[in-house]
Amino acid sequence: MKIPRFVTIPLLAVLACLGWHNQQRLDELHSTHARLASRTPDHGVLLDSATPDGAVRFSKGPRPDRVAEAKRVAAALVGYAAELPLPDTLSAEDKQRRVLVETERVLALNGSQLKSLIAELQAAVGMDAKTRIYFIRFAIGRLIKTHPQDALAILLEAPELDPADSYNYPPRDPYNVAMRAWAKLDPHAAQAWLQENRDHLAAPLASSVRNALIDGAAAGDPMLALQLFSESGRAPRELSTLIERDCHSAVERLAFLAAWREWRATLPTGAIDKDVTTACLAALAYGAMEDRPVAFKATSECLTQAQFTPAEMERLTVMDFAQYLKPEETGQWLEWLEKSWPEKYATSCRQSLMRSLQSSVAAAEWLMQQPDSPRRREMVGECADEAFLSNRETSIRLVLSLPAGEERQRLLAQLYFIWPKEKPEDKAAAEAFAKEHGLEE
Repeated sequence: MKIPRFVTIPLLAVLACLGWHNQQRLDELHSTHARLASRTPDHGVLLDSATPDGAVRFSKGPRPDRVAEAKRVAAALVGYAAELPLPDTLSAEDKQRRVLVETERVLALNGSQLKSLIAELQAAVGMDAKTRIYFIRFAIGRLIKTHPQDALAILLEAPELDPADSYNYPPRDPYNVAMRAWAKLDPHAAQAWLQENRDHLAAPLASSVRNALIDGAAAGDPMLALQLFSESGRAPRELSTLIERDCHSAVERLAFLAAWREWRATLPTGAIDKDVTTACLAALAYGAMEDRPVAFKATSECLTQAQFTPAEMERLTVMDFAQYLKPEETGQWLEWLEKSWPEKYATSCRQSLMRSLQSSVAAAEWLMQQPDSPRRREMVGECADEAFLSNRETSIRLVLSLPAGEERQRLLAQLYFIWPKEKPEDKAAAEAFAKEHGLEE
């Protein structure tokens, strides 16, 4: 008994998932192989695609025809499509292996070969329409990575590749993915393409592609992105999302910050409210939410290079500094703040670290390694309570590291006051602590 064709589409989805969405699984395992395989003919090294594990053959003869290879891959895919649905006599492992073999063929092609492959698949006779779209869209997904402008041209010339149920085919939103990639590489060329072809796109798609242009340009040309953003009518609150999603590296965020400052100077007073400003500055300082907590070295270098103004620091320190950082790097941040930021803003950030459940214990450990000074005593007072809630023993050791005197006794009494006493054993421990340190009333 054979699996119905409609059941086979999820099998093709495996190909899409492996080749597009699951980057760690395929791009890490196959992209390096594909790049090397595509280059080997130029160096006289031939790989037999039919037996990828076979011996390498060295050749001094003419280089293979890349277009011919793309046609061979297309023929193999057409042959594979003709076999669908795969019979039940094949095990699940064999079916997946077959999918991987076909995927590997596509991954080994370069940009020009992918274009030839797509043309061959478009011209293939007798191929199921949905299967054809799956294969072509998968190839387009690969083409987007290196030649997004060519992917857009193919999509524009073949509307059937963006059907009503386009969401079910990889990559999802191919126009937007391609435009975003192109705008990051060459934003002005991408903008010119959209201006030239806007009338050929349905109004909702044209608007969506324009937003993708803005998103990609955020990293490619942030001033252009901000100008287009102003013209688009998008809500200012979307700016922080734009920064987080499209400005991944510190270099990109610093470039966007420079453009942001210049752009804001052209706006009427109050056009960007304080909350939006705070969210944007936090995104520029600390990056995307999924990249947090951030690493000390890269982030401290970015903060130093940003040279935030007092007004910008005022907005940044409204946010809880500790939420962005790795607790184990608290000591490094405390040292950096002392040396790098004005006292007013450094104090706000330091207090955030001292009062955070996650970082207060690390702060206490760091403080116990510092020599006695008025600043250290002040910081012990800021840290002791919060550290006590996370690690009672560390907090007590921190307070006892102070010189004997009124301040130490005050902090010990404070720890006794917040000591949980509901359970008999906790109450007994608290009373023993009070007695040991002369805290009885």
